[in-house]
Amino acid sequence: MRLPHSPEAVERMVEAFTQSDLQIWLTPLYHGGMTGAMKNCLDWLEITARQEKPYLTDKVVGLVCWADGGQAMQGINAMDAVAKALRAWVIPYSVPSLRICSMPMVSGSNSPASISGNWTG
Repeated sequence: MRLPHSPEAVERMVEAFTQSDLQIWLTPLYHGGMTGAMKNCLDWLEITARQEKPYLTDKVVGLVCWADGGQAMQGINAMDAVAKALRAWVIPYSVPSLRICSMPMVSGSNSPASISGNWTG
């Protein structure tokens, strides 16, 4: 089913994408790629398909992804493929980031320190 008109919020979002000079895409790794909400957002760019410069033609995109372990590059690769499919230029440097536990660890333990426990630094 195709909507007769795109929602107003979508029109504003697509305009922001197409009027920008530079975009930085950020996402946590989610099942080997970007989040569904981010992918859905990018999918709405299809409404520009009949424009003179459709999608993100000649826009510059930077990529940032974070994940537990060393898998953040999977998210970068997924975003890279989508950006290129949308005719954007991806900057050659990306930022895969390891998410680190925000709770300090108890010395000699594999578990976070409790509120009343000893903090290590």
